[in-house]
Amino acid sequence: MLVVVARENDVEQAAEDLRTLAQEVGAVVHLKLKDHNKVWTLDLAKSPGVREGAEGTAQTTLTLTDEALVSLLTAARTPQDLYQHGELRVD
Repeated sequence: MLVVVARENDVEQAAEDLRTLAQEVGAVVHLKLKDHNKVWTLDLAKSPGVREGAEGTAQTTLTLTDEALVSLLTAARTPQDLYQHGELRVD
């Protein structure tokens, strides 16, 4: 699994990582953060990017807390672990 990480002083590489991820996934994902009641759109289909708000029709929606998101992004926990412990909802 490819993880997109914004590298300090390496925006071009981060953008390339996002394009590669978009080619692999090819879907729109809504990310709902329960702590702030916000939704982010991860467009991994037509125009790769991350935008605040629910844009377009998502193929899946991931719902989790800020803490769970951080643990996922830092690889402290796996999506499977979060899901099995009820900390990640996939719709």
